[in-house]
Amino acid sequence: MADLKMYLYSTPVYWLVGFQREPDKFFIFLLILILSLLLNQAFLAFVGAISPNLVVGLTIMATSLSAFSIFAGFLIRRQNIPNYYIWAHYMDPTTYPLEALLVNEFTGGKFLSLSLSLSLSLSLSLSLSLSLSLSLSLSLSLLSLPRAHGTATAFD
Repeated sequence: MADLKMYLYSTPVYWLVGFQREPDKFFIFLLILILSLLLNQAFLAFVGAISPNLVVGLTIMATSLSAFSIFAGFLIRRQNIPNYYIWAHYMDPTTYPLEALLVNEFTGGKFLSLSLSLSLSLSLSLSLSLSLSLSLSLSLSLLSLPRAHGTATAFD
């Protein structure tokens, strides 16, 4: 069932996102996703086998998936990982599918650096304006909270 959901989600997303419109790139993309799905299912089965109960298994999964997202190279580049944690980058099962997807997408195409930098600056400005509006609305909601008589807030 998970395989079917992956196909139903990734097939339209690949074409709608604007990845390279070549059939071989698309089928390599699907192959990488299938292998990554099998790897993650095997890891989940392993954690389920060594866990004594559901709570311990979920705790192990939450901790390991957080570490995987940090050391995969997406949040922290490989060059910026300290030498004493570089082993985590190479043992991370999400590193290799991520690198394979990047190599698949960014080799052999024609790219316009101007449009890429323009879209990147637009996305950064949109995310900055969104975060500023969220922080402003949060601070305004904190100001409007009722408080006990005689207590001070950080905004006073």
